[in-house]
Amino acid sequence: MLHELMTRHPAVEVHIVHAGLPDQRRDLIEGRLDIGVGRASDVPAEIATEVFRLDALGVLVPEGHHLARLTAVPVARLAAERLLLPDESQAPEFRRFLTELCRSTGFFPETFRGSVQGLRAGADLVADGLCVMVAPQSAGPLAGVRWRPLVQPTPRYPWSLLWRAHDAPPHVGAVVATARRLSRRQGWASSDIELAG
Repeated sequence: MLHELMTRHPAVEVHIVHAGLPDQRRDLIEGRLDIGVGRASDVPAEIATEVFRLDALGVLVPEGHHLARLTAVPVARLAAERLLLPDESQAPEFRRFLTELCRSTGFFPETFRGSVQGLRAGADLVADGLCVMVAPQSAGPLAGVRWRPLVQPTPRYPWSLLWRAHDAPPHVGAVVATARRLSRRQGWASSDIELAG
């Protein structure tokens, strides 16, 4: 999305800030952030949102793991695994989404005791065989681990753009338009899923 934004709107200045959704909501309202990305749950009225991608979720497992031999992993199979969940303070919405997904298939996950800051650090724990981790397809390939799509049900994580509902800077419109265009062109928000492992 950034590549397309910079190609079509080269005058837009981009500063990438890594922040969990709670921090994004606060910074948007206080005017320290112009646009955020995440699952738009529990968003106050001061923030506008729009889903631009329904991202297939899969499980990251070590290369030699028994689930790595499957082409797709039923969610219920995660009941027998130690699952690394996102840190509650950084990504409560993703953690809640995963917990609800597990409960919907009849179990509460056994979790890895500890936390990491970021996908790469989590993938390192997975590669070392200490846990498995759920990640969106858009995370792309990561060295030392295999991504296998989850099925039964096939979960899709709703990525949204978030911005101030009032007095948003003009360049926010360019970002939203770019996301809409890419979403249509790539079929990111369609009900059809193409899984690539």
